[in-house]
Formats: sequence, structure tokens, C-alpha cells
Amino acid sequence: MYGVSDIYYAAEEYDFKFSLVEFLFDTYGAERAVKILHNLKTPVEKYALRVNTLKTTSQDLKEMLQAQSIDVLVDREFNDIVYIPIKGPNTIRESDKIIVADKFRR
Repeated sequence: MYGVSDIYYAAEEYDFKFSLVEFLFDTYGAERAVKILHNLKTPVEKYALRVNTLKTTSQDLKEMLQAQSIDVLVDREFNDIVYIPIKGPNTIRESDKIIVADKFRR
């Protein structure tokens, strides 16, 4: 059984809003919710991209990306999926500048 303090702790630990963490705890239970939160904060090993096969092929996209020195893997089962392996971890330099994304600004 879990309490409000467990939800507060998980929200602080994983840097998610309390309401989301509370929803996950209520829906999946404490143990599974913490695993979900942990996995959401864990970087992926590769990015999957869907290829618009009406415009190009996976092989053509692979060649275009490789020409730009980007490693690409084509999925063996799905002909419209390519993967870009992630290299890292990379350090991110601190900056005094900020970026604000306003999706409602035109």
C-alpha cells in the first residue's frame, strides 16, 4: 500500500507533476508506476522513424542519411521503419539562455 508521501516523493524524484504520478499510482499500483516513471526518464538506444513509402524507400532514405554521416539501420520485418542509433551519453553545456516554445503563438 502506498500513501500521499510516496506519490510526492516519486513526483519529486522523477520530476513529474503530482497529478500524473498520482494517476499512475492509482491506475497501476506503486511498484509498476515507479517502473513506468523510471523508464520514461531512461534514454532510448535508438530512434525509430517511419518512412513515407509513397515518397521514398527505406533504402533510399538510409543512403541519404548515410551521405550525411548518420548511422541508419533498416528494420528487418517492417519495410517502412528505419532506426538511428543513439550515441552517448553526451554532456550538455550549461547556458544562461532559455528557449520558450509557445505552440499557440502565430
